[in-house]
Amino acid sequence: LVGFFVFIWLILKIPKIRFSWHNTIISMPLIGDMSRSINIINFSRTLGLLLKAGIKIVEALEITGDTLANLVYKKEIIKVAEGVRKGDPMSKYFVENQRLFPAIFSQMVLVGENTGKLDESILFLADYYEAELDELTKNLSNFLEPILLLVMGVIVAFVALAIITPIYKITQVIGK
Repeated sequence: LVGFFVFIWLILKIPKIRFSWHNTIISMPLIGDMSRSINIINFSRTLGLLLKAGIKIVEALEITGDTLANLVYKKEIIKVAEGVRKGDPMSKYFVENQRLFPAIFSQMVLVGENTGKLDESILFLADYYEAELDELTKNLSNFLEPILLLVMGVIVAFVALAIITPIYKITQVIGK
């Protein structure tokens, strides 16, 4: 128990450990997909709204990077902002980092850059990934429901046997 609290304290206080923890979460099979979706939703929604409000893209990227909780995404968005400041297209960095930004995301950003409707494309991506996350969580709950029923059944059976077995033994002793 003490080790758990020390681990949580280390994650909260030491940025390198927090960065490693965020990187580990993204690498996990099911939780990583959900974490990526959540971060992409937050990034897309914030950036899309800032661009729609007329804020310049570099400033919007910097603001969006500051709002992200995941340090891995924050670092990557800051790198994207620096590249855009140098004149590179934003989609270039997303294509290079398929682990954090899926191909659909990169291609839609590229389309938005080419058509001049980047804010609309990014807001569409936020809605798309939000719907995908909703579907994933619904499927997860449908998957976990029977497993939890089985676990509860085993617990109830264990408690019932723990109560009935001593009563049965007492009646056997009294019957002799």
